[in-house]
Amino acid sequence: MVDRMSSVRWFSMKTRLGTGWGLGAAICWAIDPVFIRWGLAHFSSPLWGAALSLLACLGIYGVLVVLRRRSDRLPPASILGWQIAAAILVALSTWIKWLALREVPAGIVLALGRLSVPLVVILSPLIIGRSLERLTLRLVIGAGLITIGTMLLIRSG
Repeated sequence: MVDRMSSVRWFSMKTRLGTGWGLGAAICWAIDPVFIRWGLAHFSSPLWGAALSLLACLGIYGVLVVLRRRSDRLPPASILGWQIAAAILVALSTWIKWLALREVPAGIVLALGRLSVPLVVILSPLIIGRSLERLTLRLVIGAGLITIGTMLLIRSG
């Protein structure tokens, strides 16, 4: 009984920590387009802005690696390949977002970006496996509501 209670507390703490990090990411993603729109007024090409934002990320990640003070070994080549592919997709996503923000209001770009949620809900169990990414009714309903809300925002914008 005691073991079960401690695992419930741990899960609860883990869930709260993950939720906090998720909210922090949402705040950063919400502020980011405002700065991008400002940058587009000063840069001749969205590619410059995307490159600078990726350089800023690299600098932040570099500081975090130094602060960790642990010498982590590189992951196996099979995993490293997936991580490199993910990094390339993030870079393309950043550039494409800058291109989109040059053409349409930030609200529309962000609304379209939220369509990534249903895609993740669908693709994660297929790619990662159902043992790590469980598809629940609540998750499907939430992704559906996000999709409906996105469509409403796009139509009104």
